This record gives sequence, C-alpha cells and structure tokens, in this order.
Amino acid sequence: MSNKKNPLIITIIFLTALLCFTNSSMAADPAELETLRKSFTTAKQGVRNESQRKEVIYNYIEQLTDLATDLRIYKHDIAGANMVRKEIRKARKELDADPAPRTEAPKPVIEKPAPRPGPKPVVPEPSPEPLEAKPTPKPTPPPVAAKPKPEPVITKPNPKPAIAIPTPKPVVAIPAPIPVVKKQSPTKPIVAKPKPKPVAAKPKPKPNVPKKPAKKAVAVKAEAKPALVKEHTPQTHVSSVQGLAGDGGSSKNNIYTFNLEGIGSSTTLAFWATGRNSIDTYGKVWLITPDNRRIFIRIWKESYFEYPSTQIATYYKLRPITEDITKKVTTPGTYKVEFEWTEGKDPLIIYRVEITS
Repeated sequence: MSNKKNPLIITIIFLTALLCFTNSSMAADPAELETLRKSFTTAKQGVRNESQRKEVIYNYIEQLTDLATDLRIYKHDIAGANMVRKEIRKARKELDADPAPRTEAPKPVIEKPAPRPGPKPVVPEPSPEPLEAKPTPKPTPPPVAAKPKPEPVITKPNPKPAIAIPTPKPVVAIPAPIPVVKKQSPTKPIVAKPKPKPVAAKPKPKPNVPKKPAKKAVAVKAEAKPALVKEHTPQTHVSSVQGLAGDGGSSKNNIYTFNLEGIGSSTTLAFWATGRNSIDTYGKVWLITPDNRRIFIRIWKESYFEYPSTQIATYYKLRPITEDITKKVTTPGTYKVEFEWTEGKDPLIIYRVEITS
C-alpha cells in the first residue's frame, strides 16, 4: 500500500513546486502601468466620435513612452520597461484598427408636386403720354426798401456832484519889528597869527615779511575714457556632416566640433536627427567644454520623431530639437557635441548640428 502511494505523492509535490516556480517567474506589471491603464479605460468610455478616440490613444501612447524611458534610464527596471513597450504595441494596434462603419437608414425622398398652371398675365395697355403743362410766370415782388440801421446808443456817464470849495479868509499882514542898533566901542584890530605849517610825518619802514613760495602748477591727468565695447553679433556655427550614433562599434561621426571665438548673451544648441529604419531609438546628448569637462545636455526618445530616415530625403522634413546651453558655455574656445545611443531597435542618424551664440 505504501509503495502505491509514494509515486502519487511525489507527482503532487512536483506539480506544486512547478506552479510556484511559474508564478514567481512571472513578474507583475508596474504600478505606474496599472494606473495609466485604468485612466485610459475610463477616458475611452467618454469617447463620442473617431477623432476623440484617436486623441485618447495618442495621449496614452505618449504617457507610456515617457514611462518606459523613466523605467529604463533612471530606475533601471528593464523588465518593467519591456512590459510598458508591450502595452505600447497593443495601443498602436488599437489605433490602426478602424471601428466598423455605422450604416444609416436612407431618408425618405419626398417628391414635390408639379406646379399648377396659373392664369395668363394681363398685359396693361400703354397709357397716353401726359401733356407738359407750361409753368405760369410768378409776379415779381416789389423791391423792399432796406431798413436804416439803428444808430448806436452812446451812454453818457453820470455827472459827478460838485465839491463845495470854502471861501478863503483874508490874511492880515503883521508889521515887521524895527531893528535896534547898538553903539560899539572902538577896538583895536585883531591880527591873526599865522598857523604853524604841519610837519610831514616820516613813513614807517615796512617790516620784512618773507614771501610765500608760489605754488607750482600741478598737471592734472585727463581721465582715461573707457574703451567702447563692441556689441557681439550672434553667429551660427553649422556642421552638416551626417553622423551615426548606435550600439557599440556602430557609431560614426557622432562627435561634432565647434570653435567659438566669441560668446553672446545666450547660446542655443539645435540638431536634426531621427531613427534609421524606425523611430524606436533612445540616447543622451553631451557637451565637452574646452577644459575637457563632459556635461549632460538632454536625452532623445521615440516620441520626438515622426519619420524614420528611410522615409525622408533631406533634413527639411524633420523638426529641430533645441536646447538652451547659455549657462554651460561661459568662455570662448573649442566645444564638442557628442550623441550617445543607449537603447532601442535602431541607431540615430544625425543630419545637421548648430550652435548659435
């Protein structure tokens, strides 16, 4: 009895272990993906027409692409990023699938009744032309004598009342007194003594005061005027060498060199690029300064591109990707722009790179 039960128990244990191993190997979807999926399902319920449906799917694909980039580059969750990419493929299939056209019932055609013939129009007989009545001459009125203009009234000022002047009283002259003449006794004439001549005062000698030395004229140097600073005219440095940024040894001409002789108030980096056979490409853009410092500028990702390189003939069909690098370009010198591919199906094809400063 024990020999028959042993194989059955071993089989049950083996199946249980296999089931546990399968469940543990299957990774669950990231929590961010579940949140986006629920919001996408809710948004589709309010769709009314085909254009709204496509707009909802486009937004969902954009959110999934940003989530995949965040999981790969910053969180290093490759398994989660792969699950997000599977969800992107499902969304694209749903976008390409057109809904079944709705058949509308034909509207009934209402025939208009034929118009009934009406009575013939009555043509009025021409009326005789009226005779022109000659106007009777109007009697000319007699000339009206012009009325004389009234003379202006001059207002005379009111006469001022007369001021009563008092009559002058007669002045009685008083007789002058008769002078009394006194008799003088004879006196000897007084001889005036001559006045002594004034003695001229001798001038006092001036004290010898030492003269102050004259101040020497100090030459004042003219202040040097500051030299006029020439305004820097913005210049655009262009490189049209086609480059390739791919995995490992597949990169070629992916480093662009620019010699900036002058630096303006603002500096901008612009480049035109896309994937080779598809737009599934991701990477980073670096700036190498004259002192060989490597500074991170930005990333490129799938959502930045519209057409792969196989569908265009010139870079005019591409949208430029720009970045302000004013704070990173501080001194004149030789700067390099490097494109580093990180992941994706295809490498990046670079058509044109510009630095404007």
